[in-house]
Amino acid sequence: MALGFFSQTVAATSPEPYANSHWVSVHGDSHNSDYVPLSPSTKVEPYWEALEGAAIFVGPIFDTQGQLYVPTGRGQGTSHLHAFSRDGKLLWETPPMQSLDDVDYGAVISAPIIDTDNNVYSNDLNQLWSFTPEGEKRWVVNFKDHRIDGLFITPVFHPNGWIGGVSSDGKVAFFHRDSGKLAAPVLTLPVSQGKPSADLPPGIWQGGLIAEVFHQPLWDILYGRNMAVTNTPAIHNTSGRLFITSAAENPEDGVLFGIDIADSKIKIAFATPMGGGSGTSPAISPDGKLVYAIDDHGVMIAVDSESGDVKWSASDTMGQASPSIGPDGTVYSFNGEQGTIVAIDGKTGAIKWRRDYHHVAKEQLNWHLLFDRVATVDGLITVTDTGLWTFLDLCYQVDLGATPFPQPRKVVVAQIDPGSGEVIATFDSRDASGACCPGC
Repeated sequence: MALGFFSQTVAATSPEPYANSHWVSVHGDSHNSDYVPLSPSTKVEPYWEALEGAAIFVGPIFDTQGQLYVPTGRGQGTSHLHAFSRDGKLLWETPPMQSLDDVDYGAVISAPIIDTDNNVYSNDLNQLWSFTPEGEKRWVVNFKDHRIDGLFITPVFHPNGWIGGVSSDGKVAFFHRDSGKLAAPVLTLPVSQGKPSADLPPGIWQGGLIAEVFHQPLWDILYGRNMAVTNTPAIHNTSGRLFITSAAENPEDGVLFGIDIADSKIKIAFATPMGGGSGTSPAISPDGKLVYAIDDHGVMIAVDSESGDVKWSASDTMGQASPSIGPDGTVYSFNGEQGTIVAIDGKTGAIKWRRDYHHVAKEQLNWHLLFDRVATVDGLITVTDTGLWTFLDLCYQVDLGATPFPQPRKVVVAQIDPGSGEVIATFDSRDASGACCPGC
């Protein structure tokens, strides 16, 4: 895996106790905006690489000294949390997993988070861990001790200083950051396991990229299946209200919960119905007034963060990737297989623009007599001050059965004009992409 990073320090977009660093959570900040106030360009070259042979699902998380943290999930006999210096030197990693009492392969889906003292917090299948910047264990919480049978997709900080999250079996739990002791009684949400598992594509994650025992659960997390919660909570910067999408008590339906955490109590503020099967984390508007969530059918709703009322909805967005929010309030999403990105006015739901990127495939792939050239969008959209950034898979469209499907041949990183959707520039990615298959 090739890693690149920015050199300057930026102002924090999340309140304490998050570290004042470049990228502090899986979606950049506590609002899950995927926005970073930096100005990258496409004039890049690999600086260093690490973790060859491991699949990576979340971007690196930075502390205030430029140290970065990456989780993996190769399984027994390997380490699952790695700390690197700016120049790619491995500083420390957790001991190789021997049993589920160690940092296990479930860590691969969970972005670590860093506090103002640069302490590191990460979870795996059954535990929440805290480490010093030097890699010494501070404490560990066993979820089973609190009747939690799932995992946090990603832990989060609350503005009051607690650390916690929402588990995949629908438990809301927070702990004291200094000791790992339970800070408030665990709240059990009224949820179900949701829609049944999605079929695992043949051949995926072979060669030790991911522990084989975790293939199906990981696929279900990505597609919002067979678990109550498969997403990262968003937390309001000022009110501290937590928002999470979940399967409703009827497994075919979904719900967006607003949850208040105050006075050592955790309680539901509202439960707004939505479509089921959400694989997307909710995101909060820059002014904090609206929360955005997407269901399995690509229907996005905008919900009043105070009342839970639905203000508008929009279709043809991505039910397995969280919406990204620009500093002007524009909401960005995409339809992966159609290869389209959409920009939506965050206040009204009006479509600003919608574009596909098939022309990039036609420009960069050789002409083929039998197969058309198409581009699919393959990754969350990151918003910066120099544009939108995402991966494009450049594919040949194979039309040999009832359903045509794209077969990737090249992956590029695209810089896109946020005002028009036009491609500004691209550069080749060393990342690999999975092939699409009908019925998978």
